[in-house]
Amino acid sequence: MAQASYPVLATLQLLPLMAIGLLTLLRGKRLLYPVAIGLSLLEFLLACKLYRLFDAANLSLQLAERLPLLPFLDYHAAVDGMSVLFILLTAVISLLVVLYAQVWQLANSSAFLAMVFAIQATLQGMFATQDLLSFTLLPAVELVLIAYLLQR
Repeated sequence: MAQASYPVLATLQLLPLMAIGLLTLLRGKRLLYPVAIGLSLLEFLLACKLYRLFDAANLSLQLAERLPLLPFLDYHAAVDGMSVLFILLTAVISLLVVLYAQVWQLANSSAFLAMVFAIQATLQGMFATQDLLSFTLLPAVELVLIAYLLQR
């Protein structure tokens, strides 16, 4: 089994969160779309690297990462074959949504792009988590984010 030299699953979850902060700082600037496309493309390339690292012949969970956060909450992520495909699909769809937003020049685009990256972060976390509490809380957060996005 190939192992990444860095925590690729945590990076896939944290990169969209860092993108939210950066896009918030770039609100109303001309660099908004190029930065959003670049970050979304980087997320896609990381998902492709995850796909390449995954060994399809091995049926067990792979690329496991564990970090104790609180006594009742651990960060524990790993992927199986379906998770890898869903993570890759999430990265592709997010890239396409960011490109769509650039083509249509949506009003209040920084808030829209921030919501897209927030939804992407929750999806990436949901597909990789091995912790029951995180797996329960992330869909609730995602529903709130999608409801906010649909309200706009």
